[in-house]
Order: sequence, then structure tokens, then C-alpha cells
Amino acid sequence: GLDVYLIDWGYPSRGDRWLTLEDYLSGYLNNCVDIICQQSQQEKITLLGVCQGGTFSLCYASLFPDKVKNLVVMVAPVDFEQPGTLLNARGGCTLGAEAVDIDLMVDAMGNIPGDYLNLEFLMLKPLQLGYQKYLDVP
Repeated sequence: GLDVYLIDWGYPSRGDRWLTLEDYLSGYLNNCVDIICQQSQQEKITLLGVCQGGTFSLCYASLFPDKVKNLVVMVAPVDFEQPGTLLNARGGCTLGAEAVDIDLMVDAMGNIPGDYLNLEFLMLKPLQLGYQKYLDVP
């Protein structure tokens, strides 16, 4: 068999809003990998990341290549300059990344709240993701 470990990031509180990507990658994720390597008696792990976890996995593998044997990434945002991505399209808006000052948002709020990110995903396809599921009910 294959032992599978899953990270549940939980629900961040307001006290977590100033955590950085370094805190997550070099802190939390790196600690998890160290524990997994210790428990499995392996020097390297196979790391799988989905969506934002895929982006985290790519970053982690580039920072700690000596700890990653295999990297599997699924539906992960990588190139944030492409049109039609989460940062560049809001409900059909084509103004581009300059339409929203992400740095200003982070300065004001800390990390972007999950509810905001969920809303952004809904706005990529508002009809299909927001209402279609109710219209399809027989």
C-alpha cells in the first residue's frame, strides 16, 4: 500500500492574516514533510497539490528539491499574467490585473479572506457556478 498524508489548513482566523507564503512553505509545509520523512523512514516524498495546493507544491519543490522525489500538480494556477485567470477576469471584466490593486488589499486586510477567493471563482462563470446548479434540479 501507499501511505497518504493530507494537510488540512483549517480555517484561518484574523490572527493569521499576516502570515506569509514563507510561513506556510518554509514553516508549516516543511515541518509536515520532515515529520512524514521521519515516520516513513524516507529521505524524499511524493508531493501532490491541487489548485492553490498545487501552486504551494511547485513553490515548495523549487525551495526544497532535496526533499521531493516526485511532484504531481493538478489544476494549479501558475501564470497569473494570462487573460481569463482569476486575477484578470471578474465576471467578464477584461481590465486585467491592474483593475484591482492586490498589494493595497493585502496592506489593508492582510491575507485575502477565503470568502473573497470563493467569490472570485464564482465570478469566473457566475451563471454556471452560481445559479445553474439550481436550474438543473428536476
